[in-house]
Amino acid sequence: MDRLTGEMMKSFEHIAPYLVETYEQGVIFLFSDREKYLSKYHSQKFDIPVLKTGSPIENDGMASLCIEKAQPVAVNFVRAKFGIRVRAEIIPIFDDTAENNLIGTMSVIYPSEPVVARAFPELAPMLAEMFPEGAFIYMTGRHRYSHRQASKQFDMPDVVLESPIPENSIPAQVLKGNLPISKELDASHYGVPVMHMSYPLFETDEDGKSKLSGTFGLALPKTTALKLRQMSDNLAKALEEIAGVVEEVAASATEVSHNYHKVDANIADVNSLSDNINNVVGFITQIADETKMLGLNAAIEAARAGDVGRGFGVVAEEIRKLSDDSRQTVKKIRHFTQEINEKLAETSSFSEFSLRSGEEQAAATEELNASLEEILALAQELENISKSV
Repeated sequence: MDRLTGEMMKSFEHIAPYLVETYEQGVIFLFSDREKYLSKYHSQKFDIPVLKTGSPIENDGMASLCIEKAQPVAVNFVRAKFGIRVRAEIIPIFDDTAENNLIGTMSVIYPSEPVVARAFPELAPMLAEMFPEGAFIYMTGRHRYSHRQASKQFDMPDVVLESPIPENSIPAQVLKGNLPISKELDASHYGVPVMHMSYPLFETDEDGKSKLSGTFGLALPKTTALKLRQMSDNLAKALEEIAGVVEEVAASATEVSHNYHKVDANIADVNSLSDNINNVVGFITQIADETKMLGLNAAIEAARAGDVGRGFGVVAEEIRKLSDDSRQTVKKIRHFTQEINEKLAETSSFSEFSLRSGEEQAAATEELNASLEEILALAQELENISKSV
């Protein structure tokens, strides 16, 4: 239908209050004369309050355009005009008695939002609360943010309704490339890491062609992942410190073991020296015995010589005394070397025990080091898991 008459308009107005409720998305029937809006009928689902009965039609508005052309026109309004995208189809109304006398217009106005946008008010609040850590959901047109829904746990305060889309933002990149984007933002943006996903939205135009109309975005905070990552970092640092201490202990145990080997070698050397001393003492004892025997023989010969050999007898006596003193000294030396041997044996026993303990400590340290390496590997795996959460 490309025109109405005054009589047809009156007939239509009788059924308009009922007809508006048959439109799924809602509709507005708006009638005007050449200067102002005369009557308005709208469904419960949809209304544009600024379009009021009695208000003048705009000079460059949809009704004026229809009156100027005297033929049906269709106008698509962006969201900035009425807060929602709408389509208006305006039909001229002519006088019943004068065929070319245009007396007014009838406008049929209805939402032209995509399906996702129409469902957003009902679905977005529920979706935002379905995620354990909360979520933020938004929609854009081609130039501005059109819808936003924060959860109780998470919000993106920089996303403001009707504000322009920043040039290098994720939705701007989606609009530019016509492809979905998923990107993890670090904690510098919103205090926690955020997985930001944005998808292009398409709609079918009058020619049946698909065209890009905006984006749909979902942002999920990764608080748990952050905590896991921090825990893995702290664990890794602590284990690295422990590993450093273990390495120092292992090095110390190795050095102690090395020193114990040196001590054992020195003890063996001392034992050998003690044996040498005993050999020397035996030789001295033999000399002392022979000296005593010589002294005794000298005394016998001096006695035979009488007064002539008396001086020689004194010397022989002194030789015997020296031999006896040597024998006593040898006994003391033997006693001392025996004590040295006993102490060396005891020290060697302790050294051998300490050596075994050191070697066991070194082996235990190596096992602990291997365990720490396994724990470090687990910490790395924990970090990898935190990145995938």
